[in-house]
Amino acid sequence: MLSYLAIPIILTVLAFLALVARLRVLMWMLAILLFALCILAAWSIGLFYIPSAVTILIAAAQMNPTRANTDSPFESVGDQ
Repeated sequence: MLSYLAIPIILTVLAFLALVARLRVLMWMLAILLFALCILAAWSIGLFYIPSAVTILIAAAQMNPTRANTDSPFESVGDQ
């Protein structure tokens, strides 16, 4: 049972990491996946995760397409 409750939390953490790394396509995929999960689970726990899904959708929409993957902290660590 706890594994089913952890899926939206894991998706949210992955979306945060995609936002930090400026991976725009992954961010959109995770946002749509989390929103779809909220719709599928709306009869039980899905409504509790809607604020997280909406926030991720807004963050994905606000990402600048010209700056995608340019200032990733993950790339700068590998260059040192």
